[in-house]
Amino acid sequence: MNKTCVLLAAAALMLTSGAETVLEPGKVEVVIEKDAKKPVVYAAMELTNFLSRALGAAVPVRKGTGTARPESAPCQIVLGECEAAREAGIDVSEKPRDTFVIRTVGNRVFIVGRDGTTEPWRDPARVERGTLHGVYAFLEEYVGCRFYFPGELGEIVPRVAKVTLGDLDRTVTPDFLIRRYYNSERDGRWFEPVEKESKAKAVNWLRLRASTMNIPCCHGMNKIDLVKKYAKTHPEYFALRKDGTRCTNFTGYHSSLKGYPCFSCKGLWDVVVDWCVEQAAKGAKYVDIMPNDALQLCQCDACRAAYAKAEGKACPMSELVWGYTKYVAEKLKEKKVDVIVTQMAYAQYRRIPEGIDIPDNVRVMVAESGPWALSNPAALKKQYDEIRAWKRKSGNPIWIWTYPHKFWSLAVPGLPDVAPKAWGEYYKPLAGDILGTFAESETDRWLYHYLNYYVFTRVMWDAKTDVDAVLDEHYRLMFGAAAKEMQSFYETLEHKWTHDLAGKVKDSSAGPVTVPPTEPEIWERIYGPDEATKLCGMLDAAAAKVTEGSLEARR
Repeated sequence: MNKTCVLLAAAALMLTSGAETVLEPGKVEVVIEKDAKKPVVYAAMELTNFLSRALGAAVPVRKGTGTARPESAPCQIVLGECEAAREAGIDVSEKPRDTFVIRTVGNRVFIVGRDGTTEPWRDPARVERGTLHGVYAFLEEYVGCRFYFPGELGEIVPRVAKVTLGDLDRTVTPDFLIRRYYNSERDGRWFEPVEKESKAKAVNWLRLRASTMNIPCCHGMNKIDLVKKYAKTHPEYFALRKDGTRCTNFTGYHSSLKGYPCFSCKGLWDVVVDWCVEQAAKGAKYVDIMPNDALQLCQCDACRAAYAKAEGKACPMSELVWGYTKYVAEKLKEKKVDVIVTQMAYAQYRRIPEGIDIPDNVRVMVAESGPWALSNPAALKKQYDEIRAWKRKSGNPIWIWTYPHKFWSLAVPGLPDVAPKAWGEYYKPLAGDILGTFAESETDRWLYHYLNYYVFTRVMWDAKTDVDAVLDEHYRLMFGAAAKEMQSFYETLEHKWTHDLAGKVKDSSAGPVTVPPTEPEIWERIYGPDEATKLCGMLDAAAAKVTEGSLEARR
C-alpha cells in the first residue's frame, strides 16, 4: 500500500470513528484471519458462545479480515493482530505482556493482544493470549458476563436486547505480571462429574485471566541430581550430619533424594555454574539455583563457623546461600552467559544477608505466609516490610511465593478455607513493589477456592479493585433474593478460617509459621454443634428466599 493509500485509509477511519456501535441479534459477526493463531481461534469460540447466549441469537465467525466494510454491513468484532487491526493503528508488538487493546472504528470493534501459537487450555500458565484476555474483559465490562467458575452454576450471562458501545479506545495492562495459583489436583477435587477435570480447571484459569508466564524459582538444585552424579566421587559436596555421615540418602522427605548440599564447598558452586551454562545453551532465559526443600544445616567446621557469625539472628544460612548465589551469578557474567539466575529468600536463608551484594543478573523471589496474616496486623506489617526491604536490596523487580493453602497442619478434611477478602486485600498494597505472586493453594475441595481465585485475579489485574464491591456483586448475581443470607454464610466461613484456624502466625528460625488450633478446639468450639446449627440455619434461610429448582436454588 503506497503512502497516499495509507493516508486515505487513515482519514476514512477517522471519519467513521466516534459513531455509536451497536451489537444486535443477527447483525454482528466475529472476524478472525484465515490462519489465525490458536489462542485467537479459541477467543472467537468463547466470544461467540457467550455473546450468542446474551443476545439470544447465533453470532457467526467469519475468517478473513480484509478491509473495512461499509456502515450498512453487520457490526464486526475483529480479533487478534491482523491487517485490519494494523490499518486501524493498533500495534501491540512492543506492549507489556498480557496487554490488550479494545477500540471501536466505525462499525468495527477491535480486540487485539499479542498471542502465542499453542492451544491455550493445554498449557494455560505459559501460553501468551492477550486477545483472549481482551475478549473476557469485553464480555464482562460491556455485556455483563461473569465467570466465577466453568459450567451453568458458575457463569453469569445476562439476556440483552442489544449491546451499545461508545467510542472505545482502551489499552489495558495488568498491574501484576505474575498471577499464579495451583491449577492441578493439588487444589482439590472438582465439585461435579466432568469429562476432564484438568480441562475445567484450565478453562477457569483462562477466564480469570490468570498468569501466562512463570519465572522458575522452586528448588532448582534438585534438577542437577547431585546424589546420582557426585555422591561417591565428591562426598564433600553434601551436608555433614552430626553423626559424621553425609546427606546423600533418603531421610523421609522427598528433597533428600537429591542430597542436601554443603554451601561452604566452593567445588559445588562451580558445578552449579557449569550446570547453568548448560541450561543457557539449551535456550533457558532463567536458571533456578534455589536449594532443595527442607534444607539441612551442614555440621562441617566451615558451615558451623558461618552459623556462629549469625548467632542470635533468624535464618542462619543466609550468608552462605546468598554468597553462593552471588558467586554463581558473577561467574556467569564473567563467562558472558546471557541468563538470569533466580533465587528465593526462603526458610533458613530468608533474611537479607549482611555484606553481600545481589548481582544485577539475579532475580529474587520472597517467601511470605501471605493472606492468612491479614488478621494479624503485626505479622502483616512485618511481611510487607520484608518484601520492600528485599526489593531495595535486589535493585531489580521481585516477586513473592505465598501460602494461602489448606496443607500440613491446616489439612483438616471438610473445613472450607473460603477467604476471598483476605486473598484480595493482602496483595493490593504491594502494587509497585512486586511483579506478582504464586499463591500456593492446596485444598481438598476445589469449590472452597473458586471465589478466592476470582477476587485474587481481579486484584492482580487492577490493584485498585474494590473487593467489597466485587463480593457484593457476586452474592447478588449468584444468589438473587438470597444474597444477604449467603453473604453472611460466606463471611462466617472466612472469619472462622482467617481468625480461628489459620490466623495465628509466629516466628521461627525459618520464618513465619502458622499455629493451628487443636482438634478439640476445632470440633467443640470453632465448628462445634452450635456453630454447625447456625450455618445450616443460614443456608435454610437462603433456600427459602429463592424459587425451588432455580439456578439460585441449585447454587
